[in-house]
Amino acid sequence: MADEANPETKPSQEIHVQTGASVHDLNLKNQFPRKFTLQDFLNLDPFDEDEAEQRFLTSKPTCFLVVGKPGSGKSTIAKKLAAEWKAELVNPTDLILTSIKNNTDLGKKAQDILLKGEAIPESIVAHMIDEKINSPEVAHHGYVLDGFPSQSENNFDIGQQMEMMKNWKLQPDFIINLRIPDKDLTRRRVHQKVDPISGNLYIKEMYAPNKPKAVKKEETETEEGDEEEAEEMEEERPEEPQDEFFAVIANDVVERLVIRPEDTLSYVQSSLGTFKEALLRVLEDQMANMDQSYLIELDSNLSPTILIKQLLLRLESYPIRKAAKVLRMSEPVEVNEEEAANTDHFVDTIEIEENLSSLQSRKKLSGKFKWRRSKCAFYCPVSLKDGKIVSGKPDYAASFLDKIYLMADENRLRDFLKNPRPYLRLPQPRAPCKLSILGTPFSGKTSLSALLAKKYNASVIDMKSLMEPRIKKANDELRDRVTVEATQSAIDQIKQKFREKLEQEKVKREQEQAERAAMLAETQEAQQDQESQEVRQPAEEKTELSEQEAEDKQNQNEDNFDIQKEESIVNEPIDYSKLDPNVTYSEENDITVNPDHPDIQFAIEKALEDLAKQQFNLPPSEYIKVLQDELDRIRKNRAKIDPTAANDGGWILDNFPNDSEQLNAMAESNIIPDTFLILQDSSDDSSILSKRWYQLNKDEIDQRITKRLADEAISLLVFVLSMIF
Repeated sequence: MADEANPETKPSQEIHVQTGASVHDLNLKNQFPRKFTLQDFLNLDPFDEDEAEQRFLTSKPTCFLVVGKPGSGKSTIAKKLAAEWKAELVNPTDLILTSIKNNTDLGKKAQDILLKGEAIPESIVAHMIDEKINSPEVAHHGYVLDGFPSQSENNFDIGQQMEMMKNWKLQPDFIINLRIPDKDLTRRRVHQKVDPISGNLYIKEMYAPNKPKAVKKEETETEEGDEEEAEEMEEERPEEPQDEFFAVIANDVVERLVIRPEDTLSYVQSSLGTFKEALLRVLEDQMANMDQSYLIELDSNLSPTILIKQLLLRLESYPIRKAAKVLRMSEPVEVNEEEAANTDHFVDTIEIEENLSSLQSRKKLSGKFKWRRSKCAFYCPVSLKDGKIVSGKPDYAASFLDKIYLMADENRLRDFLKNPRPYLRLPQPRAPCKLSILGTPFSGKTSLSALLAKKYNASVIDMKSLMEPRIKKANDELRDRVTVEATQSAIDQIKQKFREKLEQEKVKREQEQAERAAMLAETQEAQQDQESQEVRQPAEEKTELSEQEAEDKQNQNEDNFDIQKEESIVNEPIDYSKLDPNVTYSEENDITVNPDHPDIQFAIEKALEDLAKQQFNLPPSEYIKVLQDELDRIRKNRAKIDPTAANDGGWILDNFPNDSEQLNAMAESNIIPDTFLILQDSSDDSSILSKRWYQLNKDEIDQRITKRLADEAISLLVFVLSMIF
């Protein structure tokens, strides 16, 4: 289904489930962690590989704090310990140089201050340290903190530094205190020199070691046997191991060594005094309040090589382990912009299988060692954490805890190399729960969605319920709009009909008036003719016709009166209420229609009836907008409960999408379920769904059946009685 919607999107899995099967028969594995009890810890198998791996992934990385007087060798011990323990070295000087090199915001500020010839404030250095302590690489490897807290209180006093340290999520587990008397420390520092080219520091024992004095042999006569025996004893005597810290320095390096201003006697005494006044009491309180078994004190008069050996020997007695380093299996490759932009894709698994065999034998830790495949198979664990199923590439392979992991691109590989724990710690790695359950009515979509959501700790998204308020609002707005349009249309028709009736009435009155005028003219003409005849008639005839004429004249007068009366009626104003009682008409040709006009009500009812017959639905964009808002809400709630939860996934769509347009809109918005579950009834005539529908509506169906049987019985009885009688 997803391929038809958008060919560029990743393919989704489509699974057909038999509707008649019980949802409890589905074998679903719960991959979510549960709360461990004391009995669970007692039952842990120390030889179980998966349990041991999860214990390591959930354990806190070991963190060290190296303290001591200025010049006691803290930086040297911290560097060696970080290298041996595979931890992150947190040193203010290194952080400043790294920030300037990476052109970060704090690095830009520090560079501007240095270019002005000023000292970098402790507040900026403290923020650099704080960012480093909270970085992903420190969360996996731990840290060795050196040079903090600082005795310099430039814009950031020691109290603020200690308060910031207390707020760190990763507190120091061990405090390594390098102790040395002031006299010995002063003698070491005043003779200390620096190489101006490399910046390396050298103490006097390194650039001017004490050579043993040659002993003169007494000239005595010895026998040849004694000489041979002495030579054999010299050969059998084991050579004393040479301390690499005191390795021979080249003469040209020794010649260019200089003394730093801060190593002068006055400056050394001043710095020791400042340390005791400002920082010593704070450090002593810090060490007094911690578990003394985790306080390691070393004699700084010894060689750093001996000190680091003593320290590592002491650490072996604690139930801690070094950080597991992540190895990159291949060299970085150049990728063009098109390939870099297209990372969320599926790679040919056959090609990956061919390359995995060569990866398993690369960078072996021993002769017979072979890297194993991880549970992620060929999927990228970083993408799985983000809620996406993306295939990894052999070019971005990494090994961790004797397993191989494939990343999708350089950025994801970089994140995995910094800290692989969030991507492998339970419930990761797992495919994100992004399902869509479709099917016919009464096929069990909602029930299956609820069970799957409970198993996979997902949220069910019922689009029908979410869209119901919007659909109702849109439907009401449409009904109002249809009502207004129907009302306006009906009013226009009523006004048109009224105007037509008014014109007909006016024409009718004009015709009647013309007819009356013609009749009156004829009557008057006849009367004039009669009067003229009377004048010409003899007197005898006038006497005979006098009575008849009087009667005709009276009738004629009555006819003239009737014509004049009818003419006056025609000239009366028109009664508009007789044309339409629900319409008001003024002399200014203004027509007002009563809203309760029967034609208006009929038009509204007819329009709403036609609207009800149409299938109303919102555009797909409205559904996608609501779906995105719901996914954002689910993502925020999951982040509050579990900050390590996947950024995407954890949802199940109940009967959505419903058509291809909605599916295309989901593909355009990059919201595509990984799996579609389609519930269907494969039985004959859909008998299972029919039985399920009957069980859900049994009471209503039984009542209808009973009523139908009763009506049929009454009809049959009436028919029989009519046949008998």
